[in-house]
Amino acid sequence: VVSGFPDNATLGGPLPLRQVDYPPDFEVIRYLMEDGGMKVNVRPCGPVRVELEYDGLSEAEAAVLDAHWALAKGKTNTFPYFDRRAGVTYTGVRYDKFEVVPHTKYWSLARRLTLLREA
Repeated sequence: VVSGFPDNATLGGPLPLRQVDYPPDFEVIRYLMEDGGMKVNVRPCGPVRVELEYDGLSEAEAAVLDAHWALAKGKTNTFPYFDRRAGVTYTGVRYDKFEVVPHTKYWSLARRLTLLREA
């Protein structure tokens, strides 16, 4: 079982420098009426992407994120994620991308990652 995502609020991980929440895709269903009119149903479908960027990390903070990525076996396993903006814990979240960003200062590390959760 993979532990929760290491954020600063609940599990003592580093605080993200930037968080971008991308909306889910939308499926549009059109119903044509006999009189030539149309009824449209729009509903969200697919995963919601959350992109987190970290910069200025110490080696210990970067190691916390790297260890969680390894524990989740990359994109394989799911884990709970606490969304600080919404104040909600989502279950069934998984990694979509985990990037070790090249940095010019060896004492200041950076990570960029994207999480997926169902809408």
